[in-house]
This record gives sequence, structure tokens and C-alpha cells, in this order.
Amino acid sequence: MSVNKNIFSRLKVYDSCLRSNDGCSKELIMGKLRDKATAEMEESGKAGNSNSIEVNNRQFYNDLKTIEEAWQIKIDRQKLGKISIYRYKVPGFSIFPAPLSEDYLARLKNTLFLLQQFKGLPDLDFLNPLFEKRGDDQNGASDQQVIVEFDGNPDLIGLHHFPLLLDAIQHKKVVKINYNRSFQHLKEINFCPYFLKQHNSRWFLFGTDVKHEKSISNLALDRIKSIEQVENIAFLESAVNFDKEYFEDIIGITIPKNREILNVKLRFKPERLFFVKTKPLHNSQKPIGSDRVVRFEVMHNKELESLILYFGDDVEVLEPESLRKAVKARIEKMHKQYQPIENAGIEYFI
Repeated sequence: MSVNKNIFSRLKVYDSCLRSNDGCSKELIMGKLRDKATAEMEESGKAGNSNSIEVNNRQFYNDLKTIEEAWQIKIDRQKLGKISIYRYKVPGFSIFPAPLSEDYLARLKNTLFLLQQFKGLPDLDFLNPLFEKRGDDQNGASDQQVIVEFDGNPDLIGLHHFPLLLDAIQHKKVVKINYNRSFQHLKEINFCPYFLKQHNSRWFLFGTDVKHEKSISNLALDRIKSIEQVENIAFLESAVNFDKEYFEDIIGITIPKNREILNVKLRFKPERLFFVKTKPLHNSQKPIGSDRVVRFEVMHNKELESLILYFGDDVEVLEPESLRKAVKARIEKMHKQYQPIENAGIEYFI
């Protein structure tokens, strides 16, 4: 069952029919779906596709299967002559067990409003039908004045891939991706997607290339040219816990090849200590003593170096020596870039 703005209208029709003691035939359910679609079109006053929530035979059976799997409920199919009657196996069951209270609805509406301010997420308007039952504005909370803003990139290329990727992850489907790794040459990858993560206002897809079964890689959504689901390739399961374990020992998204965890020690200037105390650099950060040294344990990747460089001359890397040398080398390269320019006619590209 596709997740879109019509799904709740369809679910209401299915639920009303399936919770009936007498049950309903497929023909009766599909007729009610057609009636509902026509009524919504007339109510909106817009000429359009009256099949907006109508389904064909294949979609009908897929919808019933989805309801069974999503709500862990069995739907009985009783044959009466040439007609099959459908009803919930548990009498009195409903996927909408009770009407939402005004207080709960208000909280839900505020949550939706808050989420809509996060410009890095795909469109959330499909949730608006949740408020139809109470007679609220069809635009839900979207017409309220913006009072919260999250750090996001609404113009980020590739966000339109989000729904298809979510569906592929949830249903364990292999996807064929045309990927532009270097922004120069497209590469076709059969990919098993596992996880989506945002970092530095960009979205990344984590999974396994079918050709490299045991390795986890990430693809930036803004470099994905096209995606389509593949039916004839087996999905490779992963035992990796992305939510709690995979990113535990790093800053950012990059896992280095050696995977060595370093004991990092950084000394900050006094005026910066409060910032680091109130916003720890990593979840392994230890309490800061009078020596002004911040201690935490992470792997060495580019994101760690970039985080250190963010603080400029307010921080010094004490340990390990390998990290100190790497940061020093980047500072020296920066220093060379900012030497006096001899050629006055040089063009600047910012």
C-alpha cells in the first residue's frame, strides 16, 4: 500500500467494511472506494481523477495483505458460492480503535507543524488527512506562521528519491542506482539499502553493493541520478545495527579502513571550554578538568579533522601524534594557500 495523501481515505473504507459482522465482498468494498473517490472530488469542487482512492484487483489484494502485516491481524475470507466475503477474524477489531481526543489531536498537529519546518525532509502533506475527521483546515498546520527553523537544505538535489528508498529499505528490495560519484561519470550499481542518515545538511544512503557482499558503503543522495527497484536479484541481509552501533565510534559518516579507535586529547582555550562542555564533541567525551583537556574515543576520519579545524586557533591536538601531524599538515597547506599573491591579475573563484 503506497504511502500518499489518499491512504487514510482508503483505510477508512477498508476498515468500515472489514469490521462489519456480516463482512463485505470485494465488489462491495471496491464500489465503496469508487463512491468515496467521487464524493471527495465533488467536495473539492475540482475536476480530476475520480480513481484517486479507487483500486484495481491487484491493488485490492495487496492492500489486504498490507493491513494484515501492518496491524498483525488476520482477515477471514469466506466463500459463499462464487462470492468471497472479507471480515476481520477478531470481532470488534478496528485499525482505528478509538477517535483521537482533542488534546491528543492538538499535540499531533503541533508535531506535524514542527516537522514541516525541517526543510531537509521530504513533503509531509500526506499527513494532513489525519485532521479531516475533526473538521480542521485541510491544510492542517501548514498555514501557521513559522516560529521554528531547523538547519536544512531545501534545495538539496536527490530528496525526491526519499520515498522510493524508504520503501525499498522497509520491504528489503534491491535498487538499481545510476550514481555519479565524481560528478563526471555515471556508474550503475545494484544496491541493497539499509539506512538513511543526514550529515552536514546532506543525506546519505548506507547499504551493500551486490558485487561486494560483505562491505558497507554510503551513497550521497545528491549524486544519485536515477533509482528503480529490481525484482530478480536477491536482497542481502545485514546484521549491522545502524541505529545504535555503526556510528558509535566515529564523528560524521566515514568508517576508516583500519577501524582503530584513538584516545583523542584536545586542549581548548578557556573562552571555548563552556561551548565544548555544553555541546560535547562526541558521546564518549569525558568530564573536563582544570587542565582544559577534552578527551574522547573515536576513529580517525576526515570529519574528525574538519571538526578540529572548525575551532581554529582555539584548540590544540595533544594526542595521538598521528592526528596531531594530520591536522598540522592541513594547516600548513592552508597557510601556503594564503601567501601573498604575486600575480595581481589572478582571478578568484569563490
